[in-house]
Amino acid sequence: MTERPGTATPGQDPRAWLAAAAVPGHRPLRLAAACQVLETVFTVVQWTALAWIAADALNHRTQPTWTQAGFLLLGGLLAAGATWGAGRSQAAGHRRISAAIRRRLVAGLLPSGWRRADTDAATAAMASVELADDVADHHAQVLPQRLAAGVSMAVVLGVTVAVQWPAAVMLLLASLLVPLNMRLAGLLAKEGAEERVTATARLGAVVLDSFRGLPTLRGIGALSRRRDELVDAAAALNATTMGIVRRAFVSGAVMDVVVTFSIAADATYIGLSLLGYVHIAAAPRVTLSGGLLTLLLCPMYFQPLRSLAAAYHSQERAAAAAPPLMRLLAEPPPRRQGPRVAAPPCSVLLDDVTFRFPRGGRRVIGRTNATFAAGRWTAVTGPSGAGKTTLLSLSFFSVAAPG
Repeated sequence: MTERPGTATPGQDPRAWLAAAAVPGHRPLRLAAACQVLETVFTVVQWTALAWIAADALNHRTQPTWTQAGFLLLGGLLAAGATWGAGRSQAAGHRRISAAIRRRLVAGLLPSGWRRADTDAATAAMASVELADDVADHHAQVLPQRLAAGVSMAVVLGVTVAVQWPAAVMLLLASLLVPLNMRLAGLLAKEGAEERVTATARLGAVVLDSFRGLPTLRGIGALSRRRDELVDAAAALNATTMGIVRRAFVSGAVMDVVVTFSIAADATYIGLSLLGYVHIAAAPRVTLSGGLLTLLLCPMYFQPLRSLAAAYHSQERAAAAAPPLMRLLAEPPPRRQGPRVAAPPCSVLLDDVTFRFPRGGRRVIGRTNATFAAGRWTAVTGPSGAGKTTLLSLSFFSVAAPG
């Protein structure tokens, strides 16, 4: 039996489910990766022409040649086109992945679907609107970067080696520190992403429950208490969101420090070599155009790593979204063939039951005694807000969790 993308199986690892969820968007996301590599190649051509023109201008040559201007213009246009193509392909992959997850959610959560257990409305809404986008965002950002980062960095490093290999060695040594920073960024983001999912689910549940039970809340005088719950839930979501933002700033600052020191080291080497203070015997002579090109390529070398580090936050958001989605998408076990056995009837006894809501001013149910006999119909009547629904809920919980 072939497993459909997005379907969760019992005991499946969330990371494996995330990888399977990306299948509908593989083709456009791979095209986005190819466009990103082409963008790097065309940008290298553009920077080469710019360094060539700048060196001639500093050597008192007033106007660029047609060849120089053609390479500069063509490289810029092709790089812009590749950037546009990468963005369109990423958006297409995002749409396909999120649409596939939502189709599975709708198929299972509607009354005619294959799920037989009722799902909380807030959880279903959050999964359909937000969690599906978290998973799609992760794949749209990470998959093209993972495919293109190594090739793009190799292109930039190869050109730098051809121009000035000592500068390429410094870039390579500095890049060894980046994976550690990316791991730290992921660890910082993981805890915050899980807290955000929990806070979002709580806020959604409070809002939906408030809308559905507004007449009852008004009848029992609990509007102020529910308003306080809404304020607390919104404050919790705001706090977790700001925590994620702070973690992103910290990890981004560490990455910027590594990149800045690497560029500064290359700039110092190029400047001292041009002034004649530094010369490595086995290295080629540093020219003005070669030095400018090397400095222009330094930020390009680290750009794929910076994008991957930023995508670590989306990866942890997707990892936090995977367990709730997997619970909703888990297919029920196959039904056993044979006659259905009805559950034995049971009676419900309420003995001196008292109930009030947290922070509630009065008791909704006070010292109530009631017996609901098995196999008989019992009607509970009373005005709105008298506690009929609460009494029914207490009776249900006494059956679901006896003792």
